[in-house]
Amino acid sequence: MTMIAPATWDDANCRGEDINLFFPETDEETALAVVKEICHGCRRFESCLLWATIYNEEGLWAGTTKANRIPLLPVFEGHSVVQAMSLEQVHFRNDPRNQGSTLPISEE
Repeated sequence: MTMIAPATWDDANCRGEDINLFFPETDEETALAVVKEICHGCRRFESCLLWATIYNEEGLWAGTTKANRIPLLPVFEGHSVVQAMSLEQVHFRNDPRNQGSTLPISEE
C-alpha cells in the first residue's frame, strides 16, 4: 500500500495555486511566508507534512522548508507508509462529503 499522492488532494488549500510558489528558485523566505498563509488551517496539513518528510521532498510543504523537515525525520522514523495511509483514511472518513465512499488505495 502507498499513501495517496498529494496531487489527488482536491480539498487541500493549495489546490489551484501556482506550483512555482512552492518551489521557489529565489527568495524562499518571501515564498515561505505566503505558503504558510495558504497552509494555515488546511485539512491536509498533517498528511502533507508527513508525506514531505517521509519522501524527503524538495520545496515548501505544509508551510515548511526541507531544512525545517530534516529534524522531523527521527520523529517520523517509526511511521510506516501503512501508518501514513491510516492517517489519510481518518481524514477521508471524517469528511462528510465522503460518506459512503471508499478511499482509493493503490496496491503494490
